[in-house]
Amino acid sequence: MGKVRPFVCSAILRNIKFTNDTLIGFMELQDKLHNNVCRGRSLVSMGTHDLDTVKGPFTFKALQPEQIKFKPLNRTEELTGPELIINLNKDPKLKHYTHLLKDEPLYPVVLDSQGIVMALPPLINSDHSKLTVNTRNVFIDITAKDLTKAQIVLNTIVAMFSLYCDEPFTVEQVQVITSSGKTIAYPNLETKIFETDLKYICNVTGIELGNEEIICLLKKMGLKAVLDTSSGKLKIEAPITRTDILHACDIAEDVAIAYGYNNITKKSPATVCNGYQQPINKLTDLIRSEMAASGYTECLTMSLISKKDMFTNMLEELSSVEIDKAVQIYKSKTSEFEVFRTSLIPGILKTIEANKSNQVIIGLFVY
Repeated sequence: MGKVRPFVCSAILRNIKFTNDTLIGFMELQDKLHNNVCRGRSLVSMGTHDLDTVKGPFTFKALQPEQIKFKPLNRTEELTGPELIINLNKDPKLKHYTHLLKDEPLYPVVLDSQGIVMALPPLINSDHSKLTVNTRNVFIDITAKDLTKAQIVLNTIVAMFSLYCDEPFTVEQVQVITSSGKTIAYPNLETKIFETDLKYICNVTGIELGNEEIICLLKKMGLKAVLDTSSGKLKIEAPITRTDILHACDIAEDVAIAYGYNNITKKSPATVCNGYQQPINKLTDLIRSEMAASGYTECLTMSLISKKDMFTNMLEELSSVEIDKAVQIYKSKTSEFEVFRTSLIPGILKTIEANKSNQVIIGLFVY
């Protein structure tokens, strides 16, 4: 599975009560997560199943497309892997995701202990285990190329819909055994603790506030804050749904939002500096204008790129010597951004690839 979707995490919601509205909301939440955090299912995809219709333990494996046969969600007949791709290419919603598996030699599947196919991530679930308003126990499977985003998605789902369990805000962990034999329990619901002080928040926001006022404002933003009397610092606990908080500056931003940007007093800066354009920037602006007037399109690509795009796809040997040419990102959160580019060519080629369906001749320039 390492080459298809190397990461998987799961959870179970027990004794949940659905209505038509909450079930629709459950599906809409999955769609929204698929479209943003999951990057159109390319990094993460999720499946939700009626646990009472299947039997654990569950297996996540890769199979030959012809070996896979099941009845997809809301379909009337069983289809093999290749037949399913053809069928979904006619679906106005799912046709946008078939390219994720189309050329893969193996397709990922989730199976129960009886060999019943529960899902073919990242495309579609099985009709056998579909959710209904009568579903009482929900099994959630998350398959991903990015473990961090997979955990964000799982935590978001369980945090929002464990509300509808008989005992609200409870979730059952699932033990996931990796291919290396390591056992990991999901979901991990540990909250993050950040430390900052009154002076830092006031300097960043430009607002004169006391500790108690800041604690009240952060409470409005769903953050629990307490004053550590021994150090004089504020300790802020960020819930699992606030994965956007990475630094104390994000805490200060929440204070400013809760206070109201329009309520912040406008002040003139103590120092006035007259800026001017650097000669080299003026020259490049003139060149860009001329290139654009000649019919070319300016191509602005990311400074970060994957090792595969930077070296392998450029027919360069992916050796330690080649990698040392580029600045690498330590423990990068996604495989798309692993190194700083040492050439503009890979970015240009990726841009052309993304626009190859465009019938108009592409003329690009970078600087």
